[in-house]
Amino acid sequence: MRTLSPQWRRVLVGSWIMILVLTVGLVVLYADNKRTRSCISDYMVADQKNTIARAELADTERTAFNHLLVVLLDARNSQAVRKAAFEGYVALVQRDDVLRKQSPPLKVPTECS
Repeated sequence: MRTLSPQWRRVLVGSWIMILVLTVGLVVLYADNKRTRSCISDYMVADQKNTIARAELADTERTAFNHLLVVLLDARNSQAVRKAAFEGYVALVQRDDVLRKQSPPLKVPTECS
């Protein structure tokens, strides 16, 4: 059985070192990619919930505004009913503005920690 010459032994050892370095690099990149994907998916889920909540607020305001117009334009309603409908709509808009300020649109993450 023949043994490898010192030159080929160096080549073989260098190849194994290169394989080891590339394997470590691949594992590090895999872990970083997984962490980044997790960060992005968490942001997307939170942003989707925030968007749905804002859309629901807008839908509620739109419905209340339509109701306000119906009440204001109906001649059979008294001044007190019209005033109550208007005040209810204003209170709803103010409440929704407070909710919007409490949960502003999320900023897109530029780095994941």
